[in-house]
Amino acid sequence: MDGYEVRSIPPHHPAFTAAFRQTVGTSRRPTGPRPGNARAGGAARALEESDDRFAVGVFRAGQLVWAAAVLVSPGAAALVFVPEDPIPGLSLEPQVSCLRQVQQLAGTRGLKLLEVLTDPDARQRQSLTAVLEGGGFRYLTRLIYLTRRAAAVALASAADALHWVGYTPDHEPTFLAALEATYSQSLDCPELTGTRTVAEVLEGHRAAGVFDPALWWVVRRRGVAAGVLLLGRIPAAGAVEVVYLGVAQLARGTGVGDALVARALAAAQGVGATSVTLAVDCRNLPALRLYQRWGFSAYGQRDAWIATCASV
Repeated sequence: MDGYEVRSIPPHHPAFTAAFRQTVGTSRRPTGPRPGNARAGGAARALEESDDRFAVGVFRAGQLVWAAAVLVSPGAAALVFVPEDPIPGLSLEPQVSCLRQVQQLAGTRGLKLLEVLTDPDARQRQSLTAVLEGGGFRYLTRLIYLTRRAAAVALASAADALHWVGYTPDHEPTFLAALEATYSQSLDCPELTGTRTVAEVLEGHRAAGVFDPALWWVVRRRGVAAGVLLLGRIPAAGAVEVVYLGVAQLARGTGVGDALVARALAAAQGVGATSVTLAVDCRNLPALRLYQRWGFSAYGQRDAWIATCASV
């Protein structure tokens, strides 16, 4: 490969830290509290502190010139960071080989889903797209990051007919079943459905922010699970993140979504947070209308790319 060598970087190697600093430092992220699955506001700190990470680098003459840095998350998933700007003189082949090796290593670790979030800036898109597609990633969607101030707001009228079930370990089967019910005909990244088990997805949600079981609910309507609201605390940013908000198919259009948003805003204020943040698939127009109705405004966008791995 024109004098380039692609290899895994041992954690004790000086290039290991350099790989993470290179990729996180050059990745432009939305300003504001950790958006969506990206966890981007705290990514640099997490990459420095986490023990569950690995990296693959492209070397020339013993020097690191390009890298893919991987932060493993609970729930058989991982976030992959790559440099977003083209490296002068670096051909496509070693970068593609680097990402292919990342997938191989991910498979040996039992990971099922890899995600890359990129700046949607068109000036970089062509070269970065070629690297990601060649490396086995496919474009998923554009994520829109929204925020608004926390507030004790009146619940929607439908809330009087709702029963809220808080999270406890004994209630986990209830949460798993309700979560799966919200996936039916969902417009929020439907391509992800089935890539991991519902239990793995819930495990990943639990690791988002600071887990507080008092901020997790299943809502029932007429005795049937109608929606799920999972919030994560982000103390460093004074925020609460909507880790997941979903409405079961039969409950859509009944005011359940409004009740979930109202509960999120009030709960955030109740724990002393000043803002609520979330990420939404740009194709999910009903969800966008819901959040806009409640005063959320956009503060960033990211293009999401995914690769699925087979365990080795």
